Amino acid sequence: MIKRAVFARELGVPIIMHDYLTGGFTANTSLAFYCRDNGLLLHIHRAMHAVIDRQKNHGMHFRVLAKALRMSGGDHVHAGTVVGKLEGGIVLAVSFSPKIGSLCQVLYL
Repeated sequence: MIKRAVFARELGVPIIMHDYLTGGFTANTSLAFYCRDNGLLLHIHRAMHAVIDRQKNHGMHFRVLAKALRMSGGDHVHAGTVVGKLEGGIVLAVSFSPKIGSLCQVLYL
């Protein structure tokens, strides 16, 4: 993972993407340290998140995961969309950012 980040940096890529469920929180933090030391941004992808946060009987809200990912070093967390496969609804999307909220009000409400 670090080797790929080094290679991406050599190519001039400004942002590294990491999937926290397949890579893990510890790997996320290690990659975050590398990114900080080398002027890169770390985008956190959420593939397979539904295993944790879309269950009716157990799991946790994505907001909890997002905060944990930010604390482990992610600069940008993929929060999903208002419509489509990663649909979370307008209320959920708006709750993550006032900027998103104002845009959703203009487009969807």
